[in-house]
Formats: sequence, structure tokens, C-alpha cells
Amino acid sequence: MFFISKPDFELHNFSTSELAEISFQIAQDKNLDIPSLEEIKAHCVKANSANEFFDILHNLSQNFLSLSKGRDWGSALLEFARENPLSQERGSDDDRTINRIVRLIYQCLSISYDPTRRKYKTDPNTGKLIGRVVQNDTT
Repeated sequence: MFFISKPDFELHNFSTSELAEISFQIAQDKNLDIPSLEEIKAHCVKANSANEFFDILHNLSQNFLSLSKGRDWGSALLEFARENPLSQERGSDDDRTINRIVRLIYQCLSISYDPTRRKYKTDPNTGKLIGRVVQNDTT
């Protein structure tokens, strides 16, 4: 299975407003002196990629220079996605891709590889697992 994120992972899974909230929370946790959440959101709405988002943050306040992609950022994104799913069932097809990936990881850890490989294959266009056509052995 594979996933394609357009334009990138962050903006595929989160709005710029949500990314601003996540950034604001990380900065508060680090006791950084930063602009208000409303000001951050107003500036970051123009971002079309995670790189542009971070450029805007860094230009908005020197204190945001300590914030970048990495373990803290990834953990904060995952926590936000977990607490704010887009569907009733976390990890369903209409949820955030990040939640679908986590659900898939849990499934992979709990289901044996061989039966899955026999029953499913990866659709080359969507990256989703689809059922294999099983031919009955009549010999």
C-alpha cells in the first residue's frame, strides 16, 4: 500500500488553521514569546506547502526558528489528528490520511502476512488493498 500527499503531508492532512494551532501549542509548551493565535492563522493561511508554512512562521517571529519538522512536530501532528478525526470512525476512508496510516499499521501488526498476501493485492492506481480474484483449484 502507498499514499500520495498533495501538495505535501502536512497540507494533505491538516488545514493551515490547524497547523497554526499545532504550532501555537508547541510554542506555548516551550514558553516561547510568539504572536497571538489569530495573528498566526491570518499570516499562515497563504501557505501552499509545509515549507511555505514554516517560512511564514519563521518570518513572523524569530522564536519560531526553533520549530521545524522533526520528532516534536510529528508527535504533535499525530496527537492532533488522533484528537480531531474527520470521521466518526477513526481511520476510515473519509478520515485524515495520517489516521488511516495508523489504523493500517495496527492492522498489519495484528494480522498475519501470508493470508493477507493471498487475499489482497495493491491497486497500482490508488495504493489501496483490494481483494484478489481467487481461482478454485479443480484438479
